[in-house]
Amino acid sequence: DFRKPISHKETQEVTGFTDEELAAIVPALQGDLKLFAPFTMLMETGMRSEELLALKWQDYDPTTGAVTINKAKTYLTTIQDGKIVGHRSEISETKQGTGNRVVWLSETGRSVMEEWRQWAPKHTATKVGPTDFMFGNSRNPTWTHSGLYSALTNRIKNQPNAPDTFRLHRVRHLVGTMLAEGGANEYAVMQQLGHQKTETTLRYIDPSRRINANNAKILEQARKQRNLV
Repeated sequence: DFRKPISHKETQEVTGFTDEELAAIVPALQGDLKLFAPFTMLMETGMRSEELLALKWQDYDPTTGAVTINKAKTYLTTIQDGKIVGHRSEISETKQGTGNRVVWLSETGRSVMEEWRQWAPKHTATKVGPTDFMFGNSRNPTWTHSGLYSALTNRIKNQPNAPDTFRLHRVRHLVGTMLAEGGANEYAVMQQLGHQKTETTLRYIDPSRRINANNAKILEQARKQRNLV
């Protein structure tokens, strides 16, 4: 899950899933649509888990695949006399109010969402009206963060090469890295992930041989255009 710090002054950094981990995770989740559908949304968009859990069907356009991200589901703890006495969820702005954006699903992602829309009302408590949450489970029309985390972890824990736990934030790091590997610039990655500063975005792009290889190809092409090779 982490890069190990090389000195006591550094802290652990979350990294994206490896190819080996994904080879274990994806087939396991494909067997359970109520987990595979939200996982696909995360993988296709890089959105925060709090943003995922706040998505409603009116935020998604199945014709174009556009997903409007403008809110997040957060959890508040009530404390009295130094003791926790309750929890409640709240729909609020995206992180720091700077994450409002529109992202798009691929044809594959749209196909999964359509399959989920048809399947979910028959097999889960999920509803599909415009103001209903997009992702729910067998008992509730919407997931809690801890509930989704536990369900994902339990689904993959016995798979060879799977991570011990399913840290949802690792998907964001994976998406940032894959975009950079594909040639997206820092600004494009920043817009996709809903960051305010490129400095933050750079922490989501893991050092990658693929990125270095792509840089080599770009430089080779530039040298050819200048008759340097």
